[in-house]
Amino acid sequence: MIVEKLTTTARRKRSTKYPNGLLSYKGAKEMGLPYYIAAEWKNTPLPKTFVVGDGKKYGDYYNAPLQPASQYSVSLRAATKAPAGVSAISIIYLSYP
Repeated sequence: MIVEKLTTTARRKRSTKYPNGLLSYKGAKEMGLPYYIAAEWKNTPLPKTFVVGDGKKYGDYYNAPLQPASQYSVSLRAATKAPAGVSAISIIYLSYP
């Protein structure tokens, strides 16, 4: 799960392509990046419900609380492990709120 805080000048405009080396919330904050991994599910089923910004850990990632009066883009990236490495196979974009 990738969360991106949208800037006031670029409301509703999200990054169109995320790099392969996405960071955790803490790492992204240190680098000044607006997007971070909020959750990861490896070898486990996806939950029936997921609350973006609930302050819990999912896998090795912290799902940081969202800032009030801010807008976010949320993406779900599915990946598969192949003999040649890991390949992203699908990205679903959502808007929040």
